[in-house]
Amino acid sequence: MNNKSNRAKSRESSRSRVLIQSVGIALFTTTLFISLGAVMFSAIELPREKEDILELKHFLEHRAALFTDQLVNHTVVLACAPSSQSECFDNVNRTEMYIKMEEFVNEMLINVGVDEFRLGTPDSRIIPNWDVPGAFYFCITTVTTIGYGNFTPGSSLGQAMVVVFALFGIPGFLFTLSQISRLNTHISFKIRRRFNIVSKRGRTVYYTVVSLVTFLVLFILPLPWFIIAYDLNFVTSFYFVFVSLSTIGYGDIYPTDPGNARSDEAGYRVLFTFLLYIYMLLGLSLFGNVLQSLQSGVERLSLRCIKCLPASAQEVINPGASNQNGEGEINSELDRQQAEKTEVAKPQTQNTATNVSQTGPIVL
Repeated sequence: MNNKSNRAKSRESSRSRVLIQSVGIALFTTTLFISLGAVMFSAIELPREKEDILELKHFLEHRAALFTDQLVNHTVVLACAPSSQSECFDNVNRTEMYIKMEEFVNEMLINVGVDEFRLGTPDSRIIPNWDVPGAFYFCITTVTTIGYGNFTPGSSLGQAMVVVFALFGIPGFLFTLSQISRLNTHISFKIRRRFNIVSKRGRTVYYTVVSLVTFLVLFILPLPWFIIAYDLNFVTSFYFVFVSLSTIGYGDIYPTDPGNARSDEAGYRVLFTFLLYIYMLLGLSLFGNVLQSLQSGVERLSLRCIKCLPASAQEVINPGASNQNGEGEINSELDRQQAEKTEVAKPQTQNTATNVSQTGPIVL
């Protein structure tokens, strides 16, 4: 009996190690792929973006200075007598007028959401989207299929590489999420077995607690950050988190919103992008489990509704429904894990254990 128990513990420990190793390899590979993609997109798009930003910046500075001179000239002509116009021109502080005009234009740029540059600042102080942290953020929104769309490749080469990057990156990221989800399910199974949660009521309480904790971690804890840093109210912050984790990504609100006053600090941008990546990995995997559980509930509810219909209607809606065994046909991951847990919890003879080890987990 002890040998049998030791073998079971050894298999369980081996399975845990394999799952942890697979998650680690998947995370490393995905992170490396995204990092290489970020370097590639930055190399392709950054020179063109800098050139476009500086061209627009210099154009606006030139136009602001020209308009200031014209404004001063017209004002002096209208306000001063012809005999005293020369003295009026000498009394005008054109430098101060230039600064006021640049402040006005900068305020307009902020209002229309342009945060890459400001008039009157050195050219080295521009904040491009396509530096490596920005490109890493773009790669994250691509492989997660969120696609906020606040900036996109402008060159033909960059657009072509997006297609190639997405073809490999999206399946790779989904595989990583599936490995994390498998590890979460395995940990949940061990917790239930550790505390002997086998009754229907106990499982209901357990999953309720897990759902509440998941909701708290994913949706409530990030809200103060968005409320403080982005000056959003509670409802809008919650809306943004939900739209992001569900990968809807409308693009009306995005993490690099110019309302963030510290977004021009390189170190802050790197830290923020890394934290966003970790949050997306954990959030999408956990939220995916929640959506899968909701899907299972909808399937069970639909099956019950179908069984309430006449037999002829059941055959039309779901051919062969009369031969199905109710909820036993729903093969969601959650149902398989519950079935596996139930089988492990039952007293088994040695022959039964041998049969199970040969045939694999029982799927009800």
